Amino acid sequence: MAHKESSKAIRVEKTRSQFKTLLASNPNYFGNALGFELLKPVKKIASNTSYEELSAIGYNPRRRELQATFDIKKSGGYGGDVCDDGTLEYVRFYVETDTGWDDAGLAAARVHDIPSGKDCVNKNEHPLSYSVTVPYASFTYLCSVSRLPRARAILSWNNAPPANQPDWKPVYGSVMECNIQLDKRFIFQKWFGALTNVVEVPQNLIDALAPVSTVLDEPEEAVAAEQLPVLSVSELVDLYATPTRGKKLKLNEDPKRVAFSEVTALKSLSTPQAFSSLANSLDVVGVNLSDLVLQIEDTTGNITYEELEEVGLDPNLDRLVASFRVKKQTGFSGNFCTAGSTEYVAFWEDWDDSCNWRYLGTA
Repeated sequence: MAHKESSKAIRVEKTRSQFKTLLASNPNYFGNALGFELLKPVKKIASNTSYEELSAIGYNPRRRELQATFDIKKSGGYGGDVCDDGTLEYVRFYVETDTGWDDAGLAAARVHDIPSGKDCVNKNEHPLSYSVTVPYASFTYLCSVSRLPRARAILSWNNAPPANQPDWKPVYGSVMECNIQLDKRFIFQKWFGALTNVVEVPQNLIDALAPVSTVLDEPEEAVAAEQLPVLSVSELVDLYATPTRGKKLKLNEDPKRVAFSEVTALKSLSTPQAFSSLANSLDVVGVNLSDLVLQIEDTTGNITYEELEEVGLDPNLDRLVASFRVKKQTGFSGNFCTAGSTEYVAFWEDWDDSCNWRYLGTA
């Protein structure tokens, strides 16, 4: 579907169009050059987001990758069209550890001047979303110890952020932080189960081992999800319910959330025994299974527990990247020492801008 492109010229300021030349004349031209503080800044600029800005950062624990998505906001100011060299958008990643910020590496994506236009529903095509990725092989912790460190990304146009400088501010670009979840593949029971069967392990030793981290060889480390216990609805009720004054149990999570997987399974393979068992598990917290099935059927797009934040194209890996935010501490079918639950993201494309979406796959 053809769409009208904007013919309005983008006025690019001198600090952008002559960026490299200005830095060559004075490395501290914009006032952010490390080691050149004796040079007087000519025009101080810090974290200008009029052209580009980070929109999401995250960590994929299975792939062990830090990812950042940023928006290109304008149709000009990026060093030429796709037939030219364009310019680079750099992202340096940091992860906060017990000893400070760990420099996790640098990534970059090449961007160009791309005319702005309208899509098939007459919405502006800009901003355009790009993603970049760096590997981050974090330490692997005991599953009994949750590790949710702070991650930081520094986006900088046409000027790579210096290494090991987590507080550095870009001229054009932005800084973003979030908490991430590290993988938990070192299972306490797997390594110490045999030992505790032979000798009683002192509790103080167990407590001392809890924060210990180690990098394991991949074959030893890859604990398949099916080896972790999958909690039943009855076990989840025990986990999420608390007694009231009348000694009845009160479920502290949404019943639809607690029973979602088993109710979904009942639709495809239901037996009287399975239905009765599930009904009894829910009855102890005053939830009627028949009513709950109808409530689940009527639920769509609930973002109480998780929500997509951004999707972008990683041109270096030629793949789409989606970032979602986990909003609550509980409601995900167990802790790190269980199988927990899975978040799925389905990707669709409309490359020819015809409003006809084609399914690409699910991650």
